[in-house]
Amino acid sequence: MIADLAGDEENTVYKRLDDDSQAGKATIAVDYKITLAQGDAIALMPDDIHRINTTSGSAARYFHLYGKGFMQQTNRLEFNMDEGITKAVSGAFV
Repeated sequence: MIADLAGDEENTVYKRLDDDSQAGKATIAVDYKITLAQGDAIALMPDDIHRINTTSGSAARYFHLYGKGFMQQTNRLEFNMDEGITKAVSGAFV
């Protein structure tokens, strides 16, 4: 879940187009975009692919609840749309 406390945050949610049969490979496309303003929230499922971008020019605050701490999320993926690849990432990047 992502809740907007102050400022604007654009959330891009992607859909996976391949069948996830090849490790390290992925084809994804934008499914939809939603911009959260103060008081708005969005719920995401564990397999959802998303990207966030702060779009307001002023200070922004958001609450992100992922269910587990980043260090316990051992199956997170980073997607490179241009190359069609994924790589595993841990909470260490936060």
